[in-house]
Amino acid sequence: MRLTALLPPLLDDPLIDRTVRQAGSRARTDRSIVVAPGARPAILAAMALGADGVARAGAPSTEPPSAAGDPAPSGDEETGETGGTPLLVVTATGREADETAAALRSYLPDDDIAVMPAWETLPHERLSPRSDTVARRLAVLRRLAHPEDAQDASAGPAGRSGRSGRSGRGPIRVLVVPVRALLAPVIAGLGELEPIDLAPGMGIGLEEVAARLEAAAYTRVDMVETRGQYAVRGGILDLFPPTEPRPVRVDFFGDEIEEVSSFAVADQRTIEALPAVSATACRELVLTPRVRERARALAGAVPGAADMLERISQGIAVEGMESLAPVLVESMVPLLDLVGDRLVVLLEPERVRKRAEDLTATTAEFLAAAWTSAASGGTVPVDLSAAAFAHLAEARALALSTNRGWWSFTTLAAGPDTVQLPLRDPRAYRGELEAAVRDLGEMARRRWSVVVATDGPGPGRRMAQLLADGDVPARIVTQLSETAELCPAPGAAQSTDGPDDAGGGRGDGVVRVTQASAGHGFVAEGLGLALIAESDLTGRAPASPRE
Repeated sequence: MRLTALLPPLLDDPLIDRTVRQAGSRARTDRSIVVAPGARPAILAAMALGADGVARAGAPSTEPPSAAGDPAPSGDEETGETGGTPLLVVTATGREADETAAALRSYLPDDDIAVMPAWETLPHERLSPRSDTVARRLAVLRRLAHPEDAQDASAGPAGRSGRSGRSGRGPIRVLVVPVRALLAPVIAGLGELEPIDLAPGMGIGLEEVAARLEAAAYTRVDMVETRGQYAVRGGILDLFPPTEPRPVRVDFFGDEIEEVSSFAVADQRTIEALPAVSATACRELVLTPRVRERARALAGAVPGAADMLERISQGIAVEGMESLAPVLVESMVPLLDLVGDRLVVLLEPERVRKRAEDLTATTAEFLAAAWTSAASGGTVPVDLSAAAFAHLAEARALALSTNRGWWSFTTLAAGPDTVQLPLRDPRAYRGELEAAVRDLGEMARRRWSVVVATDGPGPGRRMAQLLADGDVPARIVTQLSETAELCPAPGAAQSTDGPDDAGGGRGDGVVRVTQASAGHGFVAEGLGLALIAESDLTGRAPASPRE
């Protein structure tokens, strides 16, 4: 569902318009802006699109704009350019990253947004991150390194569109990362790992696919039950890619793929045919000949990890082997070195800073405990400092030195010079729906452009009925992708008690009710514009994002 129609009216405010244009400037600095939490996804989307992109996104479909999903070139306010800029949005936690991405998808195409999750484990723990986490990270790194894969995929058998029709490839306009992922170094070269694409009509042998799955750290079993496993039975290959909701069955006819389908784990029965499937690696530490050679050389020098290194040298993926990555790979690099030219935006910088301090302190405690054990007669710890969390100040310095900028969206002004956008949070009704109906009715009477976004169709129908019972004109709409759907042409607005009411807007006196994962809403008093989310009405947290 789309709320794109809300973006053009926002840019009617000079301060918001100037902020969006400055985001596209080639000269990026460190700045803090007060933005109401519910309005942040809309402002971020406008920054990513740029002024021109916002105008195209809200234009009628009869005027074919340039592809809305193609990142626009970065603009420069000094030259009058108004193109958008790719963003790197940093949140305090992984949950906030997923919620922010879900809200952004109400304004931007799904494939324009990606989340880079963090490991669930600490860098030095002898535990491996989950295979689905690894696969999501590798998919993002591949898109960052090779955005042209979208064109290559569309030209292949079956268009490689996957089960949902979305490519999941191509340029990333907004990359959302928790600070834990931002500060954790990444093994260099992961973006060059090619996923294993399988589609009907593709000429490839079963043995070759099985060998590639082994190299990608998939485990061969008799019957596939969990992610990261594969099985071979005659001319049939079963595999469970970490990013797929169900395992996949690939039928071969000689050296050609005849059919690709999903199946159920419980009874192994086929569910539906798929146009294609992409299998991403299950481990970030790929056991190349060079890695195995290094493991063999280190086995005798590091007694505490001798058994693990011996198995790695034999090409066996071991639980927790990622903890040894700093001594097995060529180099570890900051994530900022891999994201390209992006404006960095922190959401709630104080929370991000506190989380970053906790991460670096935890890493220091682990290292201190290891050396204490060594002083008591234990094994001298391996130098794995290359994988330790960086300090947030180091990430900021790197972002500024590479002209990526370091913007912060905060709730409270740090000083009198802090820019404050004229947006506020809606009233928290906490289930007092009668009060909500009264307030929405008053906004409609003043011809505001008002949107109520619910997480599902049921609450939307109920809200529309409550508005009708309160004599508030309301309409259920499937989406609001064009400005005309929200703000009618001049002269089309219905006359109310007074056309020149203070605070009047340019709406038609009808509240739009739609389904969208907006998270929270916002109110722009000066623009006569309001988005009220279901969480604002009920007081409950927004629905958890679903893959």
